Amino acid sequence: MKKLFYLIPVLLIIDQATKLLSINQNLTLIPNILLVKYSINPGIVFGIFSNNLIATVIFPFIFTILFLYLYFKERNKPRLFSLGVVFAISGLLGNLIDRFAYGNVIDFILIPIKPERNVSLFNFADVFLVAGIILLIVYYYKSK
Repeated sequence: MKKLFYLIPVLLIIDQATKLLSINQNLTLIPNILLVKYSINPGIVFGIFSNNLIATVIFPFIFTILFLYLYFKERNKPRLFSLGVVFAISGLLGNLIDRFAYGNVIDFILIPIKPERNVSLFNFADVFLVAGIILLIVYYYKSK
């Protein structure tokens, strides 16, 4: 659905604004449940592939192009498919913007599962990407 494409700038604004607001912040929003802890991540999930141009820039760029192609090629797909693609694109672009603007990704949401290792440190772009992939998996599972 073409209308959903306009969600991308909205999601990017949410992602980038919250990242800017989190810079140099360490706050407790809900004790032992939700914290704001500013961090930079030179890699991808859990910091793996740190400073690896292929994993951190080229692959996400290729996946963004692929998702854009799918979105416009599959115009008659159900809303669930379109929403999944829009969320995935927004997540990929949100972190790519960080990589080009700062050289790293800004993470700030901490759910203290293992706070000493920061295994749950992420941002809204990560949430959007994961949500998009989950929506696409649900779509493909339901369509079979």
